[in-house]
Amino acid sequence: MLGKQFGFQQAYELSLCDNIDKVKKLLRRTQYSYLDFVCIDKYDDILFAHCSKERVKDDPKDHYINVLPQNKIIEIEKDLFYNNQNMVFLLNPECQYIVSVNQSPFMVTDTDTYDCKYKGLIYRRDNSRSKRAKDLIHSQNSIGVKELIEIQGDTKIIFPIIRGIDFTSLFKLDSNRYPSIGYLIEELKQWDGYAEKSSRGAAIFALLFERYKKYYRYSKNPDVIKIAEEKELVDCLRWVSKKLPKKYSLGDIQFLKRGKKKLPIAGIPDSLNTVRPYYYKGELIVEECSAFRMIVNLHDRISLTCHPLGASSNEDDVNYTSQMDMYQKNSYRKLKTMDNYKQYIKGYSI
Repeated sequence: MLGKQFGFQQAYELSLCDNIDKVKKLLRRTQYSYLDFVCIDKYDDILFAHCSKERVKDDPKDHYINVLPQNKIIEIEKDLFYNNQNMVFLLNPECQYIVSVNQSPFMVTDTDTYDCKYKGLIYRRDNSRSKRAKDLIHSQNSIGVKELIEIQGDTKIIFPIIRGIDFTSLFKLDSNRYPSIGYLIEELKQWDGYAEKSSRGAAIFALLFERYKKYYRYSKNPDVIKIAEEKELVDCLRWVSKKLPKKYSLGDIQFLKRGKKKLPIAGIPDSLNTVRPYYYKGELIVEECSAFRMIVNLHDRISLTCHPLGASSNEDDVNYTSQMDMYQKNSYRKLKTMDNYKQYIKGYSI
Protein backbone atom coordinates (compact mmCIF):
# COMPACT_ATOMS: atom_id res chain seq x y z
CA MET A 1 0.00 0.00 0.00
CA LEU A 2 2.83 2.36 0.81
CA GLY A 3 4.54 1.50 -2.46
CA LYS A 4 1.37 2.22 -4.40
CA GLN A 5 0.92 5.57 -2.69
CA PHE A 6 4.50 6.82 -2.75
CA GLY A 7 6.48 4.52 -5.03
CA PHE A 8 6.19 3.27 -8.58
CA GLN A 9 2.75 4.71 -9.22
CA GLN A 10 3.87 8.21 -8.33
CA ALA A 11 7.06 7.84 -10.36
CA TYR A 12 4.94 6.89 -13.35
CA GLU A 13 2.56 9.81 -12.83
CA LEU A 14 5.50 12.20 -12.50
CA SER A 15 6.86 10.97 -15.82
CA LEU A 16 3.62 12.09 -17.47
CA CYS A 17 3.92 15.67 -16.18
CA ASP A 18 5.29 17.97 -18.86
CA ASN A 19 5.34 21.20 -16.85
CA ILE A 20 5.98 22.46 -13.34
CA ASP A 21 2.33 23.23 -12.57
CA LYS A 22 1.35 19.61 -13.13
CA VAL A 23 4.22 18.43 -10.93
CA LYS A 24 3.18 20.75 -8.10
CA LYS A 25 -0.41 19.58 -8.34
CA LEU A 26 0.67 15.95 -8.17
CA LEU A 27 2.98 16.53 -5.21
CA ARG A 28 0.23 18.31 -3.32
CA ARG A 29 -2.29 15.58 -4.06
CA THR A 30 -0.01 12.70 -3.05
CA GLN A 31 1.72 14.66 -0.27
CA TYR A 32 5.14 13.53 -1.48
CA SER A 33 6.79 12.76 1.78
CA TYR A 34 10.35 11.58 1.77
CA LEU A 35 13.21 13.37 0.04
CA ASP A 36 13.55 16.91 -1.24
CA PHE A 37 12.44 16.96 -4.84
CA VAL A 38 13.93 18.73 -7.89
CA CYS A 39 12.27 18.82 -11.30
CA ILE A 40 13.26 20.53 -14.58
CA ASP A 41 10.46 20.69 -17.16
CA LYS A 42 10.56 21.03 -20.94
CA TYR A 43 10.32 24.81 -20.59
CA ASP A 44 13.55 24.81 -18.59
CA ASP A 45 11.80 25.83 -15.36
CA ILE A 46 13.25 24.40 -12.15
CA LEU A 47 11.04 23.36 -9.24
CA PHE A 48 12.48 22.60 -5.81
CA ALA A 49 10.13 21.11 -3.20
CA HIS A 50 11.33 20.87 0.39
CA CYS A 51 9.52 18.00 2.12
CA SER A 52 11.67 17.18 5.12
CA LYS A 53 9.39 18.37 7.91
CA GLU A 54 7.38 15.82 9.83
CA ARG A 55 3.98 16.58 11.27
CA VAL A 56 3.36 16.28 15.00
CA LYS A 57 1.66 12.97 15.66
CA ASP A 58 -1.13 12.55 18.19
CA ASP A 59 0.76 9.85 20.05
CA PRO A 60 4.39 10.88 20.78
CA LYS A 61 5.46 7.23 20.69
CA ASP A 62 4.72 7.17 16.96
CA HIS A 63 7.71 9.44 16.39
CA TYR A 64 10.16 6.81 17.55
CA ILE A 65 8.97 3.60 15.91
CA ASN A 66 10.85 2.21 12.93
CA VAL A 67 7.92 0.34 11.39
CA LEU A 68 4.30 1.40 11.23
CA PRO A 69 1.96 -1.14 12.87
CA GLN A 70 -0.41 -2.85 10.45
CA ASN A 71 -3.43 -1.06 11.89
CA LYS A 72 -1.76 2.30 11.22
CA ILE A 73 -1.24 1.80 7.48
CA ILE A 74 -4.89 2.38 6.61
CA GLU A 75 -4.67 5.78 8.30
CA ILE A 76 -2.18 6.98 5.69
CA GLU A 77 -4.98 7.46 3.18
CA LYS A 78 -7.03 9.51 5.65
CA ASP A 79 -4.28 11.36 7.49
CA LEU A 80 -1.21 11.84 5.31
CA PHE A 81 2.25 12.31 6.77
CA TYR A 82 2.64 15.87 5.60
CA ASN A 83 0.34 18.86 5.50
CA ASN A 84 0.48 21.32 2.62
CA GLN A 85 1.98 23.92 4.94
CA ASN A 86 4.98 21.65 5.41
CA MET A 87 5.83 21.49 1.72
CA VAL A 88 7.88 24.46 0.55
CA PHE A 89 8.02 25.13 -3.21
CA LEU A 90 10.72 27.23 -4.85
CA LEU A 91 10.48 28.03 -8.54
CA ASN A 92 13.70 28.79 -10.39
CA PRO A 93 15.76 29.42 -7.23
CA GLU A 94 18.51 31.97 -7.69
CA CYS A 95 21.18 29.80 -6.09
CA GLN A 96 23.03 27.38 -8.34
CA TYR A 97 23.22 24.63 -5.75
CA ILE A 98 20.60 22.93 -3.63
CA VAL A 99 21.85 20.86 -0.72
CA SER A 100 19.90 18.43 1.43
CA VAL A 101 21.54 16.63 4.33
CA ASN A 102 19.90 13.99 6.48
CA GLN A 103 20.62 15.78 9.72
CA SER A 104 17.68 18.04 10.63
CA PRO A 105 20.21 20.73 11.61
CA PHE A 106 18.45 23.76 10.18
CA MET A 107 15.20 23.29 12.09
CA VAL A 108 16.74 23.58 15.55
CA THR A 109 15.03 26.16 17.79
CA ASP A 110 15.03 27.25 21.40
CA THR A 111 11.28 27.54 21.66
CA ASP A 112 9.27 25.11 23.76
CA THR A 113 5.95 25.65 22.01
CA TYR A 114 4.48 24.91 18.61
CA ASP A 115 2.89 27.95 17.01
CA CYS A 116 1.15 25.73 14.46
CA LYS A 117 0.06 22.16 15.01
CA TYR A 118 1.04 21.33 11.41
CA LYS A 119 4.47 22.89 11.59
CA GLY A 120 6.20 19.60 12.28
CA LEU A 121 8.80 18.39 14.71
CA ILE A 122 10.88 21.09 16.36
CA TYR A 123 14.33 19.98 17.44
CA ARG A 124 15.50 21.78 20.56
CA ARG A 125 19.10 20.65 20.70
CA ASP A 126 21.91 21.01 18.20
CA ASN A 127 23.88 17.81 17.68
CA SER A 128 27.45 17.46 16.46
CA ARG A 129 26.60 17.21 12.78
CA SER A 130 24.25 20.19 12.78
CA LYS A 131 26.85 22.41 14.47
CA ARG A 132 29.59 21.26 12.13
CA ALA A 133 27.43 21.75 9.01
CA LYS A 134 26.55 25.29 10.08
CA ASP A 135 30.18 26.12 10.87
CA LEU A 136 31.42 24.89 7.50
CA ILE A 137 28.69 26.62 5.51
CA HIS A 138 29.08 29.92 7.37
CA SER A 139 32.86 29.83 6.87
CA GLN A 140 32.50 29.93 3.08
CA ASN A 141 32.05 33.09 1.02
CA SER A 142 30.45 30.99 -1.69
CA ILE A 143 29.76 27.30 -2.07
CA GLY A 144 30.49 25.31 -5.21
CA VAL A 145 31.10 21.68 -6.06
CA LYS A 146 34.56 21.66 -4.48
CA GLU A 147 33.25 23.04 -1.18
CA LEU A 148 30.30 20.62 -1.15
CA ILE A 149 32.59 17.64 -1.64
CA GLU A 150 34.75 18.80 1.26
CA ILE A 151 31.70 19.34 3.48
CA GLN A 152 30.22 15.93 2.77
CA GLY A 153 33.57 14.26 3.42
CA ASP A 154 34.22 16.12 6.69
CA THR A 155 35.03 13.90 9.69
CA LYS A 156 35.16 16.34 12.60
CA ILE A 157 32.79 15.91 15.55
CA ILE A 158 31.89 18.64 18.03
CA PHE A 159 31.32 17.74 21.65
CA PRO A 160 29.51 17.40 23.95
CA ILE A 161 26.40 15.88 22.29
CA ILE A 162 27.23 12.98 20.00
CA ARG A 163 24.30 10.90 18.71
CA GLY A 164 22.07 11.95 21.58
CA ILE A 165 24.69 11.27 24.26
CA ASP A 166 26.19 14.10 26.33
CA PHE A 167 29.88 13.34 26.84
CA THR A 168 30.66 16.37 29.03
CA SER A 169 31.83 14.08 31.85
CA LEU A 170 34.49 12.61 29.56
CA PHE A 171 36.54 15.80 29.68
CA LYS A 172 36.18 16.15 33.43
CA LEU A 173 37.87 12.81 34.14
CA ASP A 174 41.02 13.03 36.27
CA SER A 175 43.72 10.90 34.66
CA ASN A 176 45.62 10.73 37.97
CA ARG A 177 42.60 9.13 39.59
CA TYR A 178 42.55 6.32 37.05
CA PRO A 179 46.22 5.41 36.37
CA SER A 180 45.46 2.33 34.24
CA ILE A 181 43.57 4.41 31.67
CA GLY A 182 45.13 7.80 32.35
CA TYR A 183 46.95 7.83 29.01
CA LEU A 184 43.66 7.29 27.15
CA ILE A 185 41.99 10.13 29.04
CA GLU A 186 44.84 12.50 28.20
CA GLU A 187 44.86 11.49 24.53
CA LEU A 188 41.13 12.13 24.28
CA LYS A 189 41.49 15.55 25.92
CA GLN A 190 44.13 16.48 23.34
CA TRP A 191 42.17 15.10 20.37
CA ASP A 192 41.02 17.75 17.86
CA GLY A 193 37.82 15.89 16.98
CA TYR A 194 38.84 14.94 13.42
CA ALA A 195 38.17 11.28 12.70
CA GLU A 196 40.80 10.81 10.01
CA LYS A 197 42.35 7.39 9.43
CA SER A 198 45.61 8.61 10.96
CA SER A 199 43.94 9.83 14.16
CA ARG A 200 44.68 8.03 17.41
CA GLY A 201 42.08 10.03 19.36
CA ALA A 202 39.41 9.02 16.85
CA ALA A 203 40.29 5.35 17.36
CA ILE A 204 39.91 5.70 21.13
CA PHE A 205 36.59 7.50 20.89
CA ALA A 206 35.22 5.16 18.20
CA LEU A 207 35.80 2.16 20.46
CA LEU A 208 34.51 4.02 23.52
CA PHE A 209 31.32 4.93 21.64
CA GLU A 210 30.88 1.35 20.48
CA ARG A 211 31.28 0.04 24.02
CA TYR A 212 28.85 2.64 25.36
CA LYS A 213 26.05 0.75 23.63
CA LYS A 214 26.24 -1.42 26.74
CA TYR A 215 24.64 1.50 28.60
CA TYR A 216 22.60 3.25 25.93
CA ARG A 217 21.64 2.92 22.29
CA TYR A 218 21.03 6.36 20.89
CA SER A 219 17.42 7.36 20.41
CA LYS A 220 15.61 8.10 17.18
CA ASN A 221 14.23 11.15 18.98
CA PRO A 222 16.81 13.96 18.63
CA ASP A 223 15.46 15.66 21.76
CA VAL A 224 16.27 12.69 24.02
CA ILE A 225 19.70 13.25 25.55
CA LYS A 226 21.50 10.63 27.67
CA ILE A 227 24.05 12.02 30.13
CA ALA A 228 27.12 9.79 30.15
CA GLU A 229 28.16 9.11 33.75
CA GLU A 230 31.74 9.00 34.94
CA LYS A 231 31.58 5.38 36.08
CA GLU A 232 30.19 4.34 32.69
CA LEU A 233 32.95 6.14 30.80
CA VAL A 234 35.65 4.67 33.02
CA ASP A 235 34.29 1.18 32.40
CA CYS A 236 34.28 1.82 28.63
CA LEU A 237 37.83 3.16 28.62
CA ARG A 238 39.08 0.16 30.57
CA TRP A 239 37.59 -2.01 27.85
CA VAL A 240 39.25 0.16 25.18
CA SER A 241 42.63 -0.21 26.89
CA LYS A 242 42.37 -3.98 26.43
CA LYS A 243 41.26 -3.82 22.80
CA LEU A 244 43.37 -1.01 21.30
CA PRO A 245 47.16 -1.42 20.89
CA LYS A 246 48.99 1.74 21.94
CA LYS A 247 50.25 2.70 18.48
CA TYR A 248 47.04 2.01 16.58
CA SER A 249 45.07 4.77 14.85
CA LEU A 250 41.56 4.72 13.39
CA GLY A 251 42.71 3.33 10.04
CA ASP A 252 44.16 0.30 11.82
CA ILE A 253 40.86 -0.76 13.36
CA GLN A 254 37.97 0.62 11.25
CA PHE A 255 37.14 -0.83 7.83
CA LEU A 256 34.52 -0.40 5.14
CA LYS A 257 33.59 -3.96 4.21
CA ARG A 258 31.45 -5.64 1.61
CA GLY A 259 31.88 -9.23 0.60
CA LYS A 260 35.59 -10.02 0.55
CA LYS A 261 36.68 -6.41 0.05
CA LYS A 262 37.79 -4.38 3.07
CA LEU A 263 39.25 -0.86 3.15
CA PRO A 264 40.32 1.45 6.02
CA ILE A 265 37.78 4.25 6.38
CA ALA A 266 37.62 7.60 8.18
CA GLY A 267 34.61 8.99 9.99
CA ILE A 268 32.79 8.38 13.22
CA PRO A 269 29.15 8.30 14.33
CA ASP A 270 27.82 11.88 14.09
CA SER A 271 30.49 13.29 11.82
CA LEU A 272 29.16 14.58 8.49
CA ASN A 273 31.05 11.70 6.88
CA THR A 274 29.29 9.37 9.28
CA VAL A 275 29.81 5.65 9.78
CA ARG A 276 27.82 3.07 11.73
CA PRO A 277 30.17 0.22 12.62
CA TYR A 278 29.92 -2.89 14.74
CA TYR A 279 32.75 -4.47 16.70
CA TYR A 280 34.08 -7.86 15.57
CA LYS A 281 37.35 -9.54 16.53
CA GLY A 282 39.23 -6.35 17.35
CA GLU A 283 37.89 -4.31 14.42
CA LEU A 284 35.09 -1.86 13.74
CA ILE A 285 33.32 -3.18 10.64
CA VAL A 286 31.40 -0.60 8.62
CA GLU A 287 28.70 -1.94 6.34
CA GLU A 288 26.62 1.22 6.53
CA CYS A 289 27.76 4.84 6.35
CA SER A 290 26.57 8.15 4.94
CA ALA A 291 24.66 6.39 2.19
CA PHE A 292 24.21 7.63 -1.35
CA ARG A 293 25.67 11.08 -1.99
CA MET A 294 24.61 13.41 -4.76
CA ILE A 295 25.63 16.94 -5.73
CA VAL A 296 23.58 18.71 -8.38
CA ASN A 297 24.69 21.85 -10.20
CA LEU A 298 21.37 23.17 -11.51
CA HIS A 299 23.02 25.95 -13.51
CA ASP A 300 25.29 23.69 -15.56
CA ARG A 301 23.01 20.61 -15.33
CA ILE A 302 25.75 18.48 -13.80
CA SER A 303 25.05 15.68 -11.35
CA LEU A 304 27.79 14.01 -9.30
CA THR A 305 27.15 10.86 -7.28
CA CYS A 306 28.95 8.49 -4.98
CA HIS A 307 27.83 5.29 -3.25
CA PRO A 308 29.78 3.82 -0.33
CA LEU A 309 29.69 0.31 -1.77
CA GLY A 310 28.42 -0.33 -5.28
CA ALA A 311 25.36 -0.23 -7.49
CA SER A 312 24.71 -3.99 -7.53
CA SER A 313 23.49 -6.31 -4.79
CA ASN A 314 24.81 -9.33 -6.69
CA GLU A 315 28.05 -10.46 -5.08
CA ASP A 316 29.34 -11.85 -8.38
CA ASP A 317 28.83 -8.53 -10.18
CA VAL A 318 31.81 -6.20 -10.59
CA ASN A 319 29.59 -3.32 -9.43
CA TYR A 320 29.03 -5.01 -6.06
CA THR A 321 32.10 -3.17 -4.70
CA SER A 322 32.96 -0.88 -7.62
CA GLN A 323 32.59 2.43 -5.75
CA MET A 324 34.25 1.56 -2.44
CA ASP A 325 37.65 2.99 -3.40
CA MET A 326 36.03 6.12 -4.79
CA TYR A 327 33.94 6.61 -1.64
CA GLN A 328 36.91 6.09 0.64
CA LYS A 329 38.78 8.83 -1.25
CA ASN A 330 35.71 11.15 -1.18
CA SER A 331 35.50 11.14 -4.97
CA TYR A 332 32.45 11.36 -7.22
CA ARG A 333 31.38 10.16 -10.64
CA LYS A 334 29.55 12.35 -13.15
CA LEU A 335 26.16 11.10 -14.29
CA LYS A 336 25.23 11.20 -17.93
CA THR A 337 22.41 13.59 -18.80
CA MET A 338 18.99 12.44 -20.00
CA ASP A 339 19.91 13.74 -23.45
CA ASN A 340 22.45 10.94 -23.64
CA TYR A 341 19.63 8.41 -23.59
CA LYS A 342 17.29 10.20 -25.99
CA GLN A 343 18.19 8.12 -29.00
CA TYR A 344 16.82 5.28 -31.05
CA ILE A 345 18.20 1.89 -30.10
CA LYS A 346 17.11 -1.09 -32.22
CA GLY A 347 14.05 0.80 -33.39
CA TYR A 348 12.92 1.80 -29.90
CA SER A 349 12.84 5.37 -28.63
CA ILE A 350 14.55 5.53 -25.21
